[in-house]
Amino acid sequence: MKKRHDNFGGFGFKLKSCSGKKRYASRAEAMTALGIQRSYGQKIDGIRPYECVFCQGWHLGHEMVGE
Repeated sequence: MKKRHDNFGGFGFKLKSCSGKKRYASRAEAMTALGIQRSYGQKIDGIRPYECVFCQGWHLGHEMVGE
């Protein structure tokens, strides 16, 4: 079973999950940003785009344990 970023519920998690993160309009836009980071030599191991259940945008983040 996959864990989702919305498994924790509650207002506090919403603030933590979206606060300070860049919001992308689509998965394709997030993937493009990830590719740009890679081209600049940034370490992106384990980082992937995911759809945010709170803002309905896309963010980049590390895989959650259990995914």
